[in-house]
Amino acid sequence: MSVDQSYEEKELLLRIANGEETAFQLLFKQYYPSLVLYAERFGLNREDAEDAAMSVLGKLWQAREKLTEIRYLPAFLYKSMRNGCIDLLKAKKRAEQTEKIYGEQEPPGEESYALREGIRAEVLRRISEDIKALPEKYKIVFELTYYSGMNSRQIAEKLGLSVTNVTSRRSRALQLLKKELLKKDLLFLYFLLIQLK
Repeated sequence: MSVDQSYEEKELLLRIANGEETAFQLLFKQYYPSLVLYAERFGLNREDAEDAAMSVLGKLWQAREKLTEIRYLPAFLYKSMRNGCIDLLKAKKRAEQTEKIYGEQEPPGEESYALREGIRAEVLRRISEDIKALPEKYKIVFELTYYSGMNSRQIAEKLGLSVTNVTSRRSRALQLLKKELLKKDLLFLYFLLIQLK
């Protein structure tokens, strides 16, 4: 760097330190493209490299009162850029790890997963309340069918009923539940749930 160049740089920094925006625009125009290229060497894509360069130059403007303390501007900018790139890469890695941990709970490509699961949980909670409110003889058959996975013959043997009686009670339980769902507009939630699939 020549003496003239050093003088011009010091003069430019002094003007920026005094809040002169046109001086900062000159600095920005001179260093921004090379800072972007430098950031890309760290493996950042173009958009991230541009953001990182903007961030470094933005911080420089914010701390402009201290610019007169900088001995050699290019070294300061590239060191700041290097630190910014390292910080950005670390943040991206942390974000990827977080996504890997928490994202596994959500099937890939389904943005509405959490909404569907919330609706499903609410529908099941309300249905569960209605099942508990069923008359005992219907409730037992319903629970053995849908919670225990027993077939009609197994339920009939367990309860000492005929298969026809078990089938009739299951059918009646479903009718009563449907009636309650209609009263509470849960069918709407159920259909909304289906639409989100």
